[in-house]
This record gives sequence, structure tokens and C-alpha cells, in this order.
Amino acid sequence: MRDPSVNCVAIIEFLQGSYELFGVEAPPTLPYLMYGLCALEKPSVGELAKCCGMTLKAASRGLKELRRRGWVTYEGDKKDERKRRVKLTVTGANVLRLVNGALVDTAFRVVENTVGKPPFALQPTPGKKA
Repeated sequence: MRDPSVNCVAIIEFLQGSYELFGVEAPPTLPYLMYGLCALEKPSVGELAKCCGMTLKAASRGLKELRRRGWVTYEGDKKDERKRRVKLTVTGANVLRLVNGALVDTAFRVVENTVGKPPFALQPTPGKKA
């Protein structure tokens, strides 16, 4: 049986690598958090922040936005009343399914476009130091 959390962690690593490659200093937190929630089962805010490689403050801000959209909800931790556990709502899970479908479609198009073609060299961005 496939473990979807492995794919979600791979996507987080891909996003982080992509942002580093393109020199983006502040990647969007919402996709990281959504995939982190997929990778972990009802994590605490701290566990989710660690998984996504972001600060607790950034994770909390992003979760506030996801909650406003109705994509996540909080529930109390049965072992520690001070902690809150985060989980995707049905709507949030549906959004993630749609995004995954688009990501898979994009991956197939990239593969179709590159199979049998010579690799290309990345060119430096004009005005950026290499």
C-alpha cells in the first residue's frame, strides 16, 4: 500500500529546493503547510512548522489563513491540554486533491517535453549574482 505522506514530504523538499534554486527568499507558506498536514497525522503547530522548515510564527500565521478559508481546523490534544492539533477539513482535503492532480499533470507534461531531448543549461538571471 502506498504511503501518501512520503509524496507530501517529497513535494515539500521539491518546493524548498525550487525556491533556493530560483533565489526566492520567502516561499509561500500555504502550500508547505497543506503538504505538511498531508504528511503528518494531526500534528501540533510546532510539529508542522518543523516538518515544513519554517518558524512557529510563520506556521501560525499561515494556519490562521488556512483556517479562515475553512481548510483546516484545530482540536485539543488528549494528552496535553496546552497543545492544539491541526487537521485538514473535508474542504481542505479536496483542495489538496485538486492541487495534486494539477501537479501530476504538470509533471507528466514536463517529462513528455524532456524525454529524448538534450538537457538544457540554466542561465543566470539578469541582474543577479551567480
